[in-house]
Amino acid sequence: MPEPCKDERLLLYARPKAVRQKWEEALLERFKARAPERMVDAKKVRSDQGSYILCFSYYDFHALLDIEPRGGTYIYSSSEAFDEEMLIDHRRVRNWIDFFSFQLYGTLGRDREKSGFHASGHIHGPGLEELVETIRPGLLVPVHTENRAFFRRFEGRCPVVFPQKGQSVAVG
Repeated sequence: MPEPCKDERLLLYARPKAVRQKWEEALLERFKARAPERMVDAKKVRSDQGSYILCFSYYDFHALLDIEPRGGTYIYSSSEAFDEEMLIDHRRVRNWIDFFSFQLYGTLGRDREKSGFHASGHIHGPGLEELVETIRPGLLVPVHTENRAFFRRFEGRCPVVFPQKGQSVAVG
């Protein structure tokens, strides 16, 4: 991960905000002290939109109202919707994308396998199967799952150990 204040390719988008969290204040102060020329605001981005790639989350869409983008590309690379609330959020994202006339890359909703993009930190079933086949682990320890039965399919290919609360798992 590059150091944001030292990597000249990275700029900090500083938007007006009434209340900031402590980490936000610390980051702004660090940039002001070390790289003030690499701080940009909506006016600067608006004046030269083709020169910037913004990394905005779902909670940052409203900041685009100040930038007034004229088309562009939106890459959705986060988790698929896994409940009704997330489906509603994805509809909101789609509305923003349509409002700004962005070209969407990635898949909103529940069909992540068709997307080609995924960066939530979780892996889907087919991807996990491919991973196990490719690396052939000496031990598979599922630690973050709601579906233990899914992992039974790997028992002939590698040892599968389901950790129990308060018990150690020997590896190696």
